[in-house]
Amino acid sequence: MWTEQEGSADKVKSAKKKEHDKSRLQRLHQKKLDRQETKMEKEMFIDHVPFGEVTMAPPCLSAKPKKAPVRSQKGSKELLLNSLLGHTVASTGQALDGPTENHGGGERPGSGGLPPS
Repeated sequence: MWTEQEGSADKVKSAKKKEHDKSRLQRLHQKKLDRQETKMEKEMFIDHVPFGEVTMAPPCLSAKPKKAPVRSQKGSKELLLNSLLGHTVASTGQALDGPTENHGGGERPGSGGLPPS
């Protein structure tokens, strides 16, 4: 009943089975490593806040990106309307800082102080 061919076939199957089991174990090990990596990444972005700690505002970022354009804070916006009207940053600054007209000590201009009739 037992022949030489059947015995070698069993050995071949067992070798294939061992190879399959080895690849399966490798996949499971890789999957485990991937899960550990994602868990570590999630833990990196979680802030542990002690009980009772109060915050008044979110943190302000002081560092600027490397490729951010350098701009001043006040009045240097180059808007489309300003370019159409011919206003420049220097001319708008002078108009705001220039002398203002006084229209008669608190009365509205054009009222003349007379009640309407």
